[in-house]
Amino acid sequence: MSNAKLPPNMQEFNEITAVIFGQLYIAFPVGEGIDIDRVAKVLGLADRRQQMPSGRPFNEVFVQTLGWLIAEGFVRSMGLPQERVVLATKAI
Repeated sequence: MSNAKLPPNMQEFNEITAVIFGQLYIAFPVGEGIDIDRVAKVLGLADRRQQMPSGRPFNEVFVQTLGWLIAEGFVRSMGLPQERVVLATKAI
């Protein structure tokens, strides 16, 4: 197995995804609002505007990650993108 580290953007994506999936797994099958500030806090960030190691602000990485998860069918949103989100079969 290689000791190569993931690029910062992929590490950030994986960490945000893990927090989102964890929150939705506990709430399943009920839709859950995803609170950007709560995700930031779980990741040890003081503020959603804080810059990530990739150089991007956390809020930008979060929004793009959640958008990708919805577009690729890993989660479904039954409202605005962050409202009433539920895991899809693909993610379970």
